[in-house]
Amino acid sequence: MAYKYAMFGLAFLLVSSIIGAGFATGAELLVFFGNAGLAPWVIALMVGGFLFALMAVTVALASRGFNPPKILFVPLYFAFFVVMTAGIAELLGVWGAVLSLGASVLVVIYGFDKLVRFNKYLIGLVLVVILVIAIPNLGASSLGERGISSVAWSTLLYAGMNTMLFPIINRAKKKLSGKEILGSCLMACMVLGFFVLVLLSSIDPNSTAQFPVLELSNSWFVMVAIFLCMFSSQFIALFNIDAEIEKKNGRPQVAPTRVWILAFICAMAFIIGSFGFSRVMGFVYPIVGMFMIAFLVCACVWHLIFPRIRRR
Repeated sequence: MAYKYAMFGLAFLLVSSIIGAGFATGAELLVFFGNAGLAPWVIALMVGGFLFALMAVTVALASRGFNPPKILFVPLYFAFFVVMTAGIAELLGVWGAVLSLGASVLVVIYGFDKLVRFNKYLIGLVLVVILVIAIPNLGASSLGERGISSVAWSTLLYAGMNTMLFPIINRAKKKLSGKEILGSCLMACMVLGFFVLVLLSSIDPNSTAQFPVLELSNSWFVMVAIFLCMFSSQFIALFNIDAEIEKKNGRPQVAPTRVWILAFICAMAFIIGSFGFSRVMGFVYPIVGMFMIAFLVCACVWHLIFPRIRRR
């Protein structure tokens, strides 16, 4: 029974890593699937299928001891940090973004890393909120003009963006076998596909709103849930950046140089985020997806294909 609980725990951890603030606002889905000419259930199946295929590749690489250096993902963490900063600025205004950046720096400096666990419970709350506000609006969406090839490419990029899972998979290897990890990945993809179906069936595919979900319900509770989700994603991204920089340079826990580096990162995120939430997300997320797909292809060639060729 213990391994079954571990499988469900891993599945929820994967879901909480994939479904974040961008997904909760609905803007992330419109970046990739806005104006799509396919039914939401078709897109949901494609998302689940492509993501599971890339997860299977990740598990195969991890089972062969592939553990990429985390410093490689620092630019991606910064990209997510910028997007969350832009979202908070859009939701709460300039001073709201400034305050959230300051709070994120305090969280990182004073080692409140246990707050990262808060994200798991927050994602559970966000999933409930999505169901509550989206289900009454099911069937309200309409088909757009984009064909299957365009949507398929967007789906692949979306799946690629959500495969920064090597640390999670490598930790799971200590408790679960490869087949059990794949089972957890399958459960996570099914959950994600379901919520993609629910959101795409309720929000307007041609919406130009920064937060399409707020068109379904703009209650204070929904806005608070979205803000908390954004803030959680923001300080987790900054925490990961700081952890890799500190590991590389070996500085003391609270060094003035470290504070200035964090302040510089926040200033850059604020400046770039001023271009707008949807605009920054629409530019950054597809690039992240392309990077991860190229990274997985190169890793597969080097760690899975070349060894077989050398043996021959």
